[in-house]
Amino acid sequence: MTIMAACAKCRSGPKNGKQTGQHLCEREQVVRDWIALFRTAPPRNASLTFMRRALSFERQCKGTPALKRLSKAVQTELKGSLRAHRRKSASTRIAPGTHLIREWNGRTYQVEVKEDGFAMDGRSYRSLSAIAKTITGTTWSGPSFFGLRKRMPSPSRSTRTAQLARDEA
Repeated sequence: MTIMAACAKCRSGPKNGKQTGQHLCEREQVVRDWIALFRTAPPRNASLTFMRRALSFERQCKGTPALKRLSKAVQTELKGSLRAHRRKSASTRIAPGTHLIREWNGRTYQVEVKEDGFAMDGRSYRSLSAIAKTITGTTWSGPSFFGLRKRMPSPSRSTRTAQLARDEA
């Protein structure tokens, strides 16, 4: 194993005190390579291993015409998917200071939206799902629990509605 001195730029030595030959600036270099190759920042929570593999694949694609076409098609599809995800997540954001109210088993719960999460009963939470689990004791989608997502009508419900509409006509 090699022993590394602390990096002059970030002042960090080997990770977790172990002599692994890696330090924290390695991620910065991989991110720079990603931006140079893809012309965009990597996904926020992408692991170092994932980014290395994607960079390696992309470099291989550049050398082979058939893989190059495949790579362009995959990138186009991923960009479309990313745009759709950004639109969806932007529409589900809630302004800080908003209060969400939900009644559950006879008790009313009030949640305040904060800049960095949510607050209920003097406790801070990172997600609405964590609050929903605290309230119900089971796993729920937080936005669904608090009525922030539209529910699709069940087939039986829409069938009954259509039947009532026909009966009234």
